[in-house]
Parts: sequence; structure tokens; C-alpha cells
Amino acid sequence: IPVIVPILIMLMVAAFCAGGYYLFYKGMLQKDVKNEVIVEDNTFLASEYPKIMSVYPMGDLMDKYYTALTGQVMQTACADEDEIIRKVINNEIDIGVVPDLTEEQIKLIQDSGVKLETIEIAKDALVFITKSSNSVNNISHDNLGKIYSGEITKWDALGGKAEEIKAYQKPTNSFIQNMMNKMVMGEKELKKQIRENLIQDNEAIAELNSEYYGIEGRLGYTLYNYYDDMYNDVSNGVMNSDKMISVNDVAPTVENISNNTYPYTITYYMIFNSTQRPDGNVRNLISKIKADFGKNIAKEAGYIAK
Repeated sequence: IPVIVPILIMLMVAAFCAGGYYLFYKGMLQKDVKNEVIVEDNTFLASEYPKIMSVYPMGDLMDKYYTALTGQVMQTACADEDEIIRKVINNEIDIGVVPDLTEEQIKLIQDSGVKLETIEIAKDALVFITKSSNSVNNISHDNLGKIYSGEITKWDALGGKAEEIKAYQKPTNSFIQNMMNKMVMGEKELKKQIRENLIQDNEAIAELNSEYYGIEGRLGYTLYNYYDDMYNDVSNGVMNSDKMISVNDVAPTVENISNNTYPYTITYYMIFNSTQRPDGNVRNLISKIKADFGKNIAKEAGYIAK
């Protein structure tokens, strides 16, 4: 008996250690796998996820796609449209995310000799906002151009009160300002900004400080997605202080933006080299984004998914 007892104790200790090692090692394996793959049916290895560059407003949505499909966190690189297009052409990135292409950008692609494909993924819009108590609910496209060029300076020219229009702008070369120039101003020249950088590119105008809220007759612009996020955040006081204005008698609603009725609708595309394999990671990612899985993520982020 004295001999058997130590042997039994040794066997029990060995079994305990082996089991502990197995559980620890298995746990480490599960942790490693979790860092790479999250869900069986909607997964990418982080190392195989397509390299993406986006215009600024869509960067956050690209981050959400990445997290949902890899289980990891990443901040998508952002740049202006021309740089993104050049990087796709030169195969420096797999996918670029850009708004509607201009004639110059289409020519840039054609002159490169590289065939690119475009896939529509989401819609947004440039929207104009003013104080909720303002009696003006609609401004025509032509009159918006005249306001921001300095030709119209008072609200009574639009059917409102005889008070000055405080027309705020975004900083020069910001994404929203570029959309403003392209969609609204055209050949018209913007009047001098009230204060350079008053409204930062990553803010909706509704986030401005009390100086902005205290100004009667204010008018500004931002993206529908930004404004919608803040309008639904009752903590910032936007809900009762500001409203979106119709343009050409068309309100910036989800329906009107989705069907392009609203005149300042912005459509975002993924652009990529047409030589991408049918079963490759680029097309697999796009198929997931275009499916209900991806559309739900876009909707939760405040975009109108397509």
C-alpha cells in the first residue's frame, strides 16, 4: 500500500497538469483564431482583407465593415478622390471609395489605359440647415448659389424676415466644401468666408458652439449622414434648434436621396481593377457589402445603403 499511494498521487498530478496544459493551449489557440476570424459565414483573414483607401466621410463605414468581417479594429486610410484613383490605377490599393466621378477623373482613368470597375454601395447628400424658427423652408438651386456668392444677403429676398443671412462655409479643400463647389457653386465664386476653419471637416455644422446657435439668420451645410446622427442625439440640443431646408421644393429625405430626386445627392462607389478574380478577396468583399449583411451595417452607420 505505501508503494501504491505515491504512484497514484503521481498519476493524478500528471493527469491534472496534462489537462491544465491542454485547456491552456486550447485557449491560446482559440484566442489566436479569434484575432483572425470572427464568424464562419462572414469571415476574412485580416492578412487577406483587401487594401482600401476612402474619402473621409466613408472611412468610418469602411472601419465597421473591417471589424464585422475580421473581428479586429482598423482605421481606414483616407485621401482625396484623385489620389485614391491614382493608387487604384497603380495597384497600390485594391479598392478605392469615392463619390461620383467628375469628367476629369473619368479622363484620368481612360488615359491610364487601366480598366476599372465601379460598384455603387451607399448614398448621402449635401444638406442645408437653418434655425428651426426660420420661416423659409425651401431655397432654389440658383438662389443658394447667389447666397454663397454674395448676391443675396437677406432672408426677405427668399420670403423670410428682413434680416441678414449668415452663410457659413466649410474650410477650403475639405470634402464637404468640394461637394459644395461642385454641386452648388459651379462657375460662381464663393464670397470670402466669415472665419476660416470655423466649421471643421469632421464636424456637422450642428456641432458648433454657442456662438453659432446664438446667431439669427444662420445658414450652413453638411452631409445628411452627419446631420442625421446629431439630430438623433438629443444630448447636443440640435433636435429643436435647426432644420434641413428643401432645395427646388424637394426635401432631403431618405426616399428622395435614395431615388436621386433630391438635387444634391452623393453616390459613393467602390472602384477596383477589372482584372480582380471572380473568386478573389476583392469581389468576395464587395458581394458581402452588397448583401443584406453589408447593407445593415451601412444603415446602422446612418448611410442609405444601395
